[in-house]
Amino acid sequence: MTTTTKKNHGAVKGTIAAAAGVAVLLGGAGTFALWNQSGAIGTAATETGSLTAEFGAMAWQDTTTGAGNPIAKIEDFRMVPGDTVVGTSTIDVTATGENLLVDAALDTADNALPSGVTATVVLSDGSTTGETLELTGSNDGAEHQLTATVTLTFAANAEGDATMTQPIDLTNMSIDLQQRLNS
Repeated sequence: MTTTTKKNHGAVKGTIAAAAGVAVLLGGAGTFALWNQSGAIGTAATETGSLTAEFGAMAWQDTTTGAGNPIAKIEDFRMVPGDTVVGTSTIDVTATGENLLVDAALDTADNALPSGVTATVVLSDGSTTGETLELTGSNDGAEHQLTATVTLTFAANAEGDATMTQPIDLTNMSIDLQQRLNS
């Protein structure tokens, strides 16, 4: 008796064709081409803004008694515990940009202020006063004249010989204007 084996040539051919198809896809790094489209996000350009400032000279007053007596030369004034002196300066700011908020800070380098002396700064645009101002109408490079007020206060309760004859180095202090993010 003889046994006859039937071969399924169709199944073999199908398996070979499927393997060849997978090989072609893998040869193309396995990517498939999908439809896509793109479009421009605008028909014009935009740009970034700017903030520049020119700082005027500081005029100082002794406000300890509330009178605001002018100080001719700040380098000749000697603060004692309980004293307060106030300096004012104009700042010409050119601002370009939407939603521009400006913070004022007083940068006091190391050892610029002796123990017991504090310093603060506020800005004013004539109608608003604070450490932060919004520079409105700034989209076209608007000019703003601000007034910076710096207050130096020697604490009335400052004690000890260590607080005497200490320099208040105004040359190592500056008013910093910095853009603040809207929150």
